[in-house]
Amino acid sequence: DFLILPLMANEGIEKTEPLKIQSYLNAKKPILGILRGSGREIITENNLGVCADPDDIEDIASSFVKSIDFTKDYSQKVQISAKILMETRFNKKRIINTITKLMVST
Repeated sequence: DFLILPLMANEGIEKTEPLKIQSYLNAKKPILGILRGSGREIITENNLGVCADPDDIEDIASSFVKSIDFTKDYSQKVQISAKILMETRFNKKRIINTITKLMVST
């Protein structure tokens, strides 16, 4: 009913957008993110699930309980948000066009 995205606490990892997020968005299911940084921001800002601090076992346990209670309505909202993100932020064609425009304009 939901996907788990666990990433260890690491400054380098926290600065990147985990590639797994795109796969999880394609699955169109709520995400339990056990992570910090950019991946966590994507999940929380787009209401794609809940997140926990990877170094806080009580926070992780609490997030599992919240995830178990995801409703069907919430899952449908996640599906819509995931589709929008894949069509905009993670759209390969759009990203390439943006980079090309930047290269041409400089």
